[in-house]
Amino acid sequence: AQADSFRFPYPRNSFDLVFAAALFNQLLPDAATNYFAQTARVLKPGGRAMFSFFLLDNLRPRRPRPFGFNKPIFDFAHTLPEWGDGFAVGMAEHPTAMTAYRLNLIRQMAEQAGLEIEQSPLPGLWSGQFANWVCAEDVLVLRKYA
Repeated sequence: AQADSFRFPYPRNSFDLVFAAALFNQLLPDAATNYFAQTARVLKPGGRAMFSFFLLDNLRPRRPRPFGFNKPIFDFAHTLPEWGDGFAVGMAEHPTAMTAYRLNLIRQMAEQAGLEIEQSPLPGLWSGQFANWVCAEDVLVLRKYA
């Protein structure tokens, strides 16, 4: 099944927690929007989702990044016209190789699905901007409206 139309094989209100690490870094916004909607469908009211992203908000061009994150693919230098500055890719010729989102676009997708961002994003190592980080990517905690 295509990611933009995939239906999670679980009934409505099944889970307290949905966790997705290193998934959204290879999804275009249409697919991500569907995954947000599917997550909201399978979460119980008040349930939470933990999703990791490369947040464009944390990218500082031309500043050093740790480990392999200094590669050009993590510059996210290519935008797609239909998403403005809310979404960017690392390789124009292969958009799903590595993707990054701006927090405002994530917030819009979440609200459309019936989710809200519960707290400030937890920073990831990738950007090199934070002394304390939780994993390679930035992490968001979302909550389904009760």
